[in-house]
Amino acid sequence: MDIFGYGEDALTFWAIKNRMSEILFKLNDSTPSNECKVFYRPSFGRSGGEDRAGFGEFDSIIMSRECIFLVESKWKIKNLKLKPEQLNRHKFLRHYIDEWYMDSYTDWDSFLKVASGNLSNRGIKKPLAPAGSILATNIETLLRFIKKRYIDYPEIVDVLLYFSPANEKRIPRTTNTNFQLVHLEYTNKCLGQYLVLEGGDLN
Repeated sequence: MDIFGYGEDALTFWAIKNRMSEILFKLNDSTPSNECKVFYRPSFGRSGGEDRAGFGEFDSIIMSRECIFLVESKWKIKNLKLKPEQLNRHKFLRHYIDEWYMDSYTDWDSFLKVASGNLSNRGIKKPLAPAGSILATNIETLLRFIKKRYIDYPEIVDVLLYFSPANEKRIPRTTNTNFQLVHLEYTNKCLGQYLVLEGGDLN
């Protein structure tokens, strides 16, 4: 079956499926790719202002043996400068994970009572996901999955995954953050601007 995709989402999915070993190697992680767990495009609501609990979507979250990689992907851009809302997304999820490891919470309400009070200590002005919301369910599912996989608090690494066609001459090498930059090339096998994801070889 031939599958065609466009842009960063398609490339991210392709890379997770076909280049995970290379991604881990470039991140100095020795975990075999088949032992990783991946949340692809996990939804945390629309990224809004300070009065909204939603903080957008990561392109992927990769969990190796001992580390969680929070991934933003970029494609066909002149520089790798990340927007404030993207930087805040990483900061906000880290707060959730940090607070979740503080205790063994039985429900979201008990978690909110503790975690909400610690927001100001991190300079975060957004509210946490309200109890009973889809956003809270999505976040709690992720947090419980993480704590089940990692008994001890895992290392969390911010990653910027940059894709470029093979033999691209001008490749951005730096970003405005301390994100670990991982560069992956793909061969220019396309149908117009659509990339061949299945039925053709991008390697």
